Order: sequence, then structure tokens, then C-alpha cells
Amino acid sequence: MPPLLATPPTGITERTQPYPGTDRKSDDPVYVLVVDLGWNPDAAVTLALATRLITEPGQLLVLAAHDPDGRRTQLARKLLRRLGREDVPVIAGIPTNSGNDHRFLMDHWVRAEPQEASADLDLIIQICATHAGPVHWVGAGAMTDLAEIICGRPPLADRMTVTQLSGRIDDHSGDEHASAAEALDLDPVSTGLAIRLTRARLLLRNHTDHPALQVTERTPLYTGMSAPGAPSWAQEIAEHYNTCFRYLDRQESTACSLIRAPLVLGAALGESFVTFRPERVHVAQDASLRRSPLGVTLQVTGHIDYGSAIGWLHECLGI
Repeated sequence: MPPLLATPPTGITERTQPYPGTDRKSDDPVYVLVVDLGWNPDAAVTLALATRLITEPGQLLVLAAHDPDGRRTQLARKLLRRLGREDVPVIAGIPTNSGNDHRFLMDHWVRAEPQEASADLDLIIQICATHAGPVHWVGAGAMTDLAEIICGRPPLADRMTVTQLSGRIDDHSGDEHASAAEALDLDPVSTGLAIRLTRARLLLRNHTDHPALQVTERTPLYTGMSAPGAPSWAQEIAEHYNTCFRYLDRQESTACSLIRAPLVLGAALGESFVTFRPERVHVAQDASLRRSPLGVTLQVTGHIDYGSAIGWLHECLGI
């Protein structure tokens, strides 16, 4: 767990010169996409979607969540090159100190990739402090970085609209990973802090763990990306799915790859296939969620139109 409040946030320093693109006068929205690349392939799908939907220079930043050794950052840069978006800054996320560094399946993709210096969290801070328009935090990974930012500068919480993939609410399944989203239970203290301070909108696993969002070798998303004539970026994501399928087979797991993270992006962009409703929610010490009259009032998913969501995904990707 990072040392919240005890020390200044990691990677946050004062700069005398603005980062490229942060001195824009535009009031267009800026999107910070937080993805857990190298684990569930839907993170790579979300990155591809974001580059196609958020096209103006300076409007998109990518934060490679929980990146203790730079592999997720390397993977992000490789995909961005394939997607023709080398202009997009990539920020290496703060390690969560959870011991879960095994959550990376794509070593064979990044071994030969050049090591490059990453931007740090000060880039996000400068944008939040100076940008005239809204700042959207699109959270499909650990909330460690967000907690670090707002602990160092609490007023910045008021500048952000946070949409976050989360766990189940009122879960009684006994599954220790179901009540908190996989990425959030890496750092539950930061999760609870960030949710409370930003009043994050939550996409609940009650809605995102749905058969309509499963990806298999017969799913049109996978077959379209793996087709011989598919773009190189799509074929690379298909290879990520192949690696994921082999991993699940070796584990003899009943788990499957789900399209969760793209829905967070869609919600942040205002797509109507996700709707929210207010709920009073208690966020426990382990980041699990339950309804409580003493909880904080949050916007949580009320409904997802799965058919419309999948249609949107295919239309935007051209797959």
C-alpha cells in the first residue's frame, strides 16, 4: 500500500515549464484512461477505442496502472505505435505493493521493446490545475494513482469526473474477488479513499459480469480481429486474446475474458447504453461494497443495454 498522506505523492514535483499540450486554451474535455494492460485483453481493446474516439492532440492520456517494472508502459507504447497515436502520453502507474506482479501475460510482446522515459503524475496534475475544460478519469485499473494525486492536492478532486470499474454491491457469493474488482483489491485503501473523495460513478460487476460480454474464440470481436485482413493492431490484440485463452486453459479456470473496460470508456463519453442511479454505499476496508443508510451517496450502474454496447464497440473499431 502506498504511504498515503505520510509523504508527498510519488512522482509529483513542481515544474516551471508546461508539458507539451497542457498550455492549450481549449475547453474541450481531457480524458485520462487508466488501464491494466497485459492482463485482461479488454484493456487493449479499450485503448484502441480511445484512440479512435478521442482524436484531438492533447485530449487523451494513458496511465498504465500498477506498473512496477515498466512492462505495461512498454505495451501501451507498442499498441499506440500500431494505432498511429504516438502523440498520446503514457504515464507509468505507481506500484501497489500488493505482490500481484504476476498479473501480466505479454512478456513475449515487450522483451524487445525499447525502454523509454515515462511522463509522471505531475502531467495529470498540471492539466487538472490549468485546463479550462472538464477532466474525465476513465478508471479500468487500480485507483492508487488517483488517491496519490488527490492526497497531495485535494482541490483537484473537484476538477475531475471519475467513472470507475468496480466490484459487486451486496455480494453474497463467497468469491473473494467478486466483491471488489480485480484491479481494485490490489490497493483497497486507495480505492476507498478515491471513491469517497471524488464521488466516483461506479460500473458494478453486478452488471459487467454478464454472458453477453464474454469473449471466446467464436465471438465476432475475436474472429474479426484475428481475420487475415484485419489491421495490425487488431491482430496483435487477437494474439493477446490467444495468450489469455491459453492461460485460462492451463489454469483449468471457469473464468473467461469479459468486455468490461470498454463500457467504462463508453460511460465516460456519455454513451446511453449505460445508465446510473443514486445509491448510498458503504466502501469497506477491503474495497467491497454494500448498501447502507450510513454510506456515501454515489452514482452506480442501474442498467446496461448489452446489445447496444456490443454494437457500439464493433462500429467504433470497424471490426
